[in-house]
Amino acid sequence: MEANQGQSVTGSLAMTTDVVMNRAGIYDLLALKELILRDEDLAQVDETCAQSLVSLEILSLSHNRLTSLDGFQYFVNLIEVRI
Repeated sequence: MEANQGQSVTGSLAMTTDVVMNRAGIYDLLALKELILRDEDLAQVDETCAQSLVSLEILSLSHNRLTSLDGFQYFVNLIEVRI
């Protein structure tokens, strides 16, 4: 069961475009340079969302439940990352 907001069966979230837009209040993902989603119970990064964040330079996903770095290959402009 994968809900539209990225909620999974375990209660953890996937970092989807909906989560970024709703939780962070950000809607222009292509121009976004800094994204801070600390302590959001995120377990994974959605590939489609990662591909949308082409300008991202700073990413903070600390205090989440990430189990892999899948999707991080799309963050080609990252200067700083906190996980």
